[in-house]
This record gives sequence, C-alpha cells and structure tokens, in this order.
Amino acid sequence: MRILHTADWHLGRLFYNEHLTTDQAHILDHQFFPLLKEEQIDLVVLSGDVFDRSVPPIEAIELWDSVLHRLAFSENIPMVAISGNHDSGPRLAMGHSAWETHGIHLLGHAHQGINPISFQDAYGQLDVWALPYGEVRDMQSALNRQGVVNSDNSSYKGNDEISVVGTAECALGVDTNKYNWTIADAYEHWSYYAKRCSKGHRSLCMAHAFVAGGAESESERPLLVGGSGQVPTTVFKDFTYTALGHLHRPQRIGVDHIRYSGSLLTYSFDEVGYSKSFTIVDIDGKGATTISEIPIVGRRQFVSLTGYFDDLLADESLHTRHHNDYVEVRLLDTAPVVDGMCRLRKVFPYCMRLELVGRMEVVRDTTGAKRFKELNEKDLFAQFAKEARNEELSQEELEYMEGLWHRVLREEEA
Repeated sequence: MRILHTADWHLGRLFYNEHLTTDQAHILDHQFFPLLKEEQIDLVVLSGDVFDRSVPPIEAIELWDSVLHRLAFSENIPMVAISGNHDSGPRLAMGHSAWETHGIHLLGHAHQGINPISFQDAYGQLDVWALPYGEVRDMQSALNRQGVVNSDNSSYKGNDEISVVGTAECALGVDTNKYNWTIADAYEHWSYYAKRCSKGHRSLCMAHAFVAGGAESESERPLLVGGSGQVPTTVFKDFTYTALGHLHRPQRIGVDHIRYSGSLLTYSFDEVGYSKSFTIVDIDGKGATTISEIPIVGRRQFVSLTGYFDDLLADESLHTRHHNDYVEVRLLDTAPVVDGMCRLRKVFPYCMRLELVGRMEVVRDTTGAKRFKELNEKDLFAQFAKEARNEELSQEELEYMEGLWHRVLREEEA
C-alpha cells in the first residue's frame, strides 16, 4: 500500500499579519493533488493541526471543504485526518459519519481512536490506529469504556473478543477510573491496546504529539509545560509505521518508520534552510517500509538576509531575487536606523521582520565605566549621545550643552 503522510497544514495561518491561505491553496492545487496521481497514492494520512486555530477563518474552512470534496468525489482516494492541538476536535469531526461513506475519516474525539480503521490491499489488511489530540482524561475514559483494565486491575479486554485474565503481561496495572496518568502513560496504554487488537495485521499509527528527541521550531505551540508533554519513542516501536504530527521539521525519530512529515509551509524564520516535504510510505505484505520525501516548493520562499542597512538598500540584484519572497532582515548596524521597516519594504515588499542584531550584540565594556546612578545629568546625556550617534560630542557641542545646562539651572532657581 502506498501512503502519503502529511501534517500541520495550519490552514488560515497568519504570518506577521500576512494571510497564508493563498500560499497553502497554491501548494495543495499545484503539488498535493498532482502528486496523488503521479505517485498513485492509495491512502492519505494527515496527522493533526489541519487548522491554525480552533475557530478558523471562513477562507480556511472553504479550502478544507474543497480538499475533502476533491478527494472524495474527484480523486476517490481515502483519507484519515486527526485533530491536533491547534484544532477544535469536535469541529474537525463535524459530519464525520457522512464523510466516512466516501472514504474520508475525520477524527476529533479520543473515543474515535479506540477502533482501528481497516484498509485492504493485495497483501491483506492494514489497520490504521489514529488517536486525535486531546486531554489525558479523555484518553483514559475512552480506554476505560472498552474495559481495558477493570477497577481491580485483574483483566484486560479489548475489541474483537480479546480477553486475557490474570496475566502479568496483559494486566496494565493502572486503574483507569483514577485520573492520574501522564500523557506518556496514556499513549503507552493505548498503543499496547492497539497492538493486542490488531492480531498481527500490519498497522499504521497516527498521533499528534511531542516525541522525545524531536527538533522543535519557533512556530510550534507547546503542548504542556516543561517536558511533561513528551512521549517516549518506545510507544510506537511495534507499529509498522508511525505518522506523527506537531513538530514542523521533517525528521525521523530514532528509526526510519517513526517520522514527522513536517508542516505544509515554513511558519517561522528559524525554519529557513529546512526543506518541507510530503512523505511517501510504501508498506509491503511483510510489513517492510520504503520511505521517500517529495520536496514542497511554495509560492514564495522564506529568506533571511543579514547585512548593513545601506548595503541591503543598494543591492539591486538582491531586490530582484527576493522581490516576491517573505524576508527577514538582520541588521548589523550598531547605530539607530530611522524608519527601517518602511524603507526596506520599498525594495523587499514582503519584508516581514526586522531584527537589530548589531545593536543587540554590541559588547559594552562596563568594567571601567561609571554606573549610570553615579553619573550627573551632563555626563549621562554625553554618554547617551555617544551611544546613539556612535561618536563623542564635539567641543562645540559640549560648550553649547554647558551653556544650555546653566540656563536651565538658573530658570529652576528663579
């Protein structure tokens, strides 16, 4: 079976006040759908964060609706999509019963992840275990309703008439009626339950989680404070392939068959230099996987430029090359730049961010300098003028300031 793994579309994303819906639609129209035909994809799995927020803008909803309609009625390719931490699970799953009749499976509730979605190919059955992102207690409740562990921890019962009583191997040893699990506990018990229920079938796991060892980006919203939201890779070791969502850089986690596909677009400038891609997974009859990545080329590139302000303004070849790109400028100037963003946008229309790295990185030798509290008003102004202009006050300026200072004092005394 040939599967396209994707995640973190973030439809409706706002990037420094620029709506990215048009950029996202461009990739879907010009790369995603052509790729489905060219690569003869049998199944699409989308591992969370379909939308960028729980109540997405209407343009994002319309784009998602067009994707579902095209997959179901034009391409006739099944898809499984789960909610991520940016989505509203109930909203994403709206209409799931109707869509399922057309091969589109939308999962936004923890209880939907209790039963596998099964697909057939020439080699037999592939079980897709898709767990939407949600609260730990929702995962506990869903497992508890299945009788995974009795309140006395004496038995394990799952779907398909699995029942193993009184064995240390199958007793999970945790009372699911007590809400004391960590996120790692919930995933471990769910994956164990899935393994028992699949009865040796090939299995594909979908999860939206922060798996230990993954490389983060600025554009991801933390799932939980500190490291409490991390899930160990051992949770996914028994699945034929694990299609992860949440981290925006395409990457393998420990082994090739546990992977993040990465986001649809670059969503922060710290991702510049990391190519985006669709992940294609071939699973043969024995459960062996062959994985390839197809690069995503956006309508605009994301570029970070470093240099001095005047040099960047004067470089016409640079202006031409990046006229239509989203640009971050990192200025090396140590002196203040007046109206920098407005002037940069005259040559880089999509300049989104201006960072004054030169001024921030100036190392001030304060060991021999007087502390501010020890300076009188005249010396404080002279030091400020030096920092602002990057040069000392001239003798003429010092004499003028001296006269001005005496005049202010006389006025105050009067």
